[in-house]
Amino acid sequence: MTSVKDCVRLGVRGAVALALGVGSLLAVTAVTTGPAGASSPSWSIVASPNTSSSQSNFLNGVSCVSSTSCVAVGSDYNGSVDHTLIESWNGASWSIVASPNTSSSQSNYLNGVSCVSSTSCIAVGSHYGTSVQTLIESWNGTSWSIVASPSVPGSVHDLAGISCLGSTSCTAVGFSGNATLIETGTSAPTAGYYEVASDGGIFSFGPGATFYGSMGGKALNKPIVGIAAVPGGNGYYEVASDGGIFSFGPGATFYGSMGGQPLNKPIVGIAASPSAGG
Repeated sequence: MTSVKDCVRLGVRGAVALALGVGSLLAVTAVTTGPAGASSPSWSIVASPNTSSSQSNFLNGVSCVSSTSCVAVGSDYNGSVDHTLIESWNGASWSIVASPNTSSSQSNYLNGVSCVSSTSCIAVGSHYGTSVQTLIESWNGTSWSIVASPSVPGSVHDLAGISCLGSTSCTAVGFSGNATLIETGTSAPTAGYYEVASDGGIFSFGPGATFYGSMGGKALNKPIVGIAAVPGGNGYYEVASDGGIFSFGPGATFYGSMGGQPLNKPIVGIAASPSAGG
């Protein structure tokens, strides 16, 4: 009879194995890539590492912040317990990144991950000791660490997916017993800052100041006079003295500007709203 522990370990991959009648095909990780918005499907298998040829390895979720920065999460099974498995893409190849577990004798699983930059990611799943409890891990650009997450002892809790809007707002979903489970929190805080030159060149410093591009080397009607980072660190804006605004990064949505419109005085700065909505 399948136990609660077995159900959590199998998850989606177990359901696929039972439905298709396969086993060994699911014993290694497989990563496929394809262009978004392509007119016709064009996917290919990309080589991905495994902890050992004798262990079962599974990847359950992935998040990319650029074509050269992706993180995939899952678990590897050594025949006794599962341990977390995290792999990183650098634009050329995948590699295994060290990830923590609650205990070497407990099963740990990661089901989903959300990255807002190359230095800020949150992964979610569960771990099994005396009961199944939620598991949250955080990436700060250097290492992964376990973050405290709420659970009720004696019940079955599992987080299946997560989405983060910058480092200030993350939402994870899953189940608690037979009920839905939603948890909210923040991703790893990272430090850093930007300098901007009048020609639009941007210089970033610190692990939290991800470079997304700039107006450096491009034609400008007027000089750049300011920069504003998006709350959460996933983008920024440059502003010119004529009111022109240039946005960079996935979180820097362009809402319009005074560029090309009459001004009594030149623009001298810019500020992003705390909610990242303007």
